[in-house]
Amino acid sequence: MYNIQKDIENEIIDAINPIIDEYLQGRTSGTHHALNVLTRDQYDKYFDGKKKTIYDAQKDFRSNKSISQLIKDIKNVGYRNFCKINNGENELSVKMYRSLVIKLLNDIIRDRIALEKDNNNIMENKLSIKTFEIFFESKSEILNEMVLPVMKIDEILDDVTIVTNDTLKRVLTSFYKTYDDYIDLSDKKKHFFKVHDMVGDIMNNNRVSFDACIFEKGDIQRIKENLVVFAIGEFHNALPSNLNVFGMDLKPNSFLNKEELKNVFEEAFLPEEVIKIITNILGYKYEGQFNDFFIWSNKQ
Repeated sequence: MYNIQKDIENEIIDAINPIIDEYLQGRTSGTHHALNVLTRDQYDKYFDGKKKTIYDAQKDFRSNKSISQLIKDIKNVGYRNFCKINNGENELSVKMYRSLVIKLLNDIIRDRIALEKDNNNIMENKLSIKTFEIFFESKSEILNEMVLPVMKIDEILDDVTIVTNDTLKRVLTSFYKTYDDYIDLSDKKKHFFKVHDMVGDIMNNNRVSFDACIFEKGDIQRIKENLVVFAIGEFHNALPSNLNVFGMDLKPNSFLNKEELKNVFEEAFLPEEVIKIITNILGYKYEGQFNDFFIWSNKQ
């Protein structure tokens, strides 16, 4: 029997696969619009003539911006038929279609990762059942053992609210004991501000400016949630697709308790660890907590 939903999914899969193929060859950043986004120097420097890996794709395709661009790249293939079987074109249909694209993208990447692991016969780094026991027994040591890859601040800001009012600016004004006019918002998404040295300005003596970054307690919690999701993905990437125990082929993903795994990372990413990670990503000095706000700067 003809299944229109399956037909729509196949259309989307057929549209996504060539984009991933080009990405893996280092010809685009995962979208056909890379050259419109990057300058030629940035483009060449980013790719440097090297092929990308499917693990790079898993990281680079996951942001909200990348998903939006991917939907443009596949030209909303199957969208009209999707709306016909989902109560017409409306805001809910747009969200449902986006969720379907994300699901199919993740399925494609997972399948490619599994195939690559099988082709490369990554069994020489087999994990034993004892490895998993140790993992779950040593929650407090996880972050000491884990080395997170190099990240940029915007990669951990999914669902973190952008700056839309003067609340953070007023906090910085109080923290640095200055005036509103001496603080400028420089990046509302990354929560970056430019702070000017009031004393140097008044004395006309080597006015100094520095950059500051500020997040409130709720932002830190959302960043932690993003780090947990990222860490779980990294953990699964490190697992072999098959594991041979006493002659039996097992799939580690099939017997891992996913809720327990999530709890492990949630417990491991303590507030102070999240602060350390943000500090390392920014390359700024952590100035400290001021009421319910956390402040960093590159002030000398």
